[in-house]
Parts: sequence; structure tokens; C-alpha cells
Amino acid sequence: YKKYRNEPELRAVYEAGKKLVEWSKVADKIYFWDYPAEYLCVNSIFPQFHTIPMTYRFAVQCNVKGVYINGNGCASCQFSELTTYLLAKVLWNPELSDKEYNRHIDEFLQGYYGAGWRYIRKFIDYTYNLVKDRVWGGVSQPQDIIPVDASGEHVRIMKELFDKALESSRTQAEKNRIKRSALQVEYYDLYSTMDEEYAKEDESGKNCLVQRNETLYKELQR
Repeated sequence: YKKYRNEPELRAVYEAGKKLVEWSKVADKIYFWDYPAEYLCVNSIFPQFHTIPMTYRFAVQCNVKGVYINGNGCASCQFSELTTYLLAKVLWNPELSDKEYNRHIDEFLQGYYGAGWRYIRKFIDYTYNLVKDRVWGGVSQPQDIIPVDASGEHVRIMKELFDKALESSRTQAEKNRIKRSALQVEYYDLYSTMDEEYAKEDESGKNCLVQRNETLYKELQR
């Protein structure tokens, strides 16, 4: 916390944590409300999986007896199915070891995405490494969670991982799930760069960006 003591978002989290510790000393029935999603842009990238077990271990330490999870079910491209699965596992056993927790991630990815699941896992780990030293939350702008890389390398790598997962898939159901989850990368890319890129493009470039936007919109509807 000392490293980010001037960050208002982290300071607020730290103060909330202190209050929870103090309440745990005088109350035997504590409940909290959790927001395990990116609510500002529900289809953008939200690398949260490494934080879930820490949250619930801390809750147990603070004598929390119940939780309300304000999630988005399976209504987004933001790995909401995996989130729901992992939250169920952690609520059943908040003291899961890191090894057990990661096994649950892998077993879900393998069952849900098929043979290309390892590329999805690489995407999850890659995006976490991009944000692990940053302060961000459920109402942060997508580009404040993952900074825009002017070279486009981050987006290129992320799209490539989903492409490889898709190439490895064996059933139409697996392909559909991979394509759906991959939309979070295009959403992040367009949301974070569209205004700036549109302003400097010629007419042809502007039309290309508009077409990408329309294609993404139709895919999200579908």
C-alpha cells in the first residue's frame, strides 16, 4: 500500500479494509456486497481472476458470514461464465489454496473452450501481467485498466491468442464460445482508441473504423 498511498482509489480500498477489520472485532454477523465485473463497459477486458481468492480469504479473516455478489451472470463477453464458476468454488471454500484455485480455472477452460484452452489461459495470464502493478476497479475506463500501447503490440498478442484457440477448437460450440469471449479484445481496442484514431484518419480510414464498430455491434447483438 505504501507504493500507491497517493492513489485515491487504492486509499479508499485500504480504508474500507481497515473498517472491516475494526467491525470484525465487535460484530459477529458481517455481510458485504461484491462487484466482480467491469460495470462501466461490461464487454471489455477485466483481468480480475487473481484477486478473487484474496478477497474471500480476507473476508473470512474478518468474520464475514455472508456475501451478495452483484455480478452480470453470463450477460457479457468478459469471461462471466468463468467468473461465476470460480465464485461458486471460492464461496464453497474461501480458503482454497492457490494451486486448487488455478486447477479450477484450468478445468473450466478445458471443458468450456476445448482443445485450445491453453491459449485462453495464456490470455488471462498475459492481461493480468499488464495490470498487476496498477490501481483499477469495476468502474474504471478500459484504457485506465490496460494502458493503450501505441505500437498495438498488446492487442495483436491478445487477438493472436484467441485466433490460436479458435484454430485448435473441434466443435461448433467451442468455436462459438471462443468467438464470443474474443469480442472483449475488439471492444477494448475500439473503445480505447476510436476517437483519437478517427480524428486523424482520412475518409477511407474513417469508414474502416466505422465498419469495425458496426461489425462489433452486430456481433455483440448476436
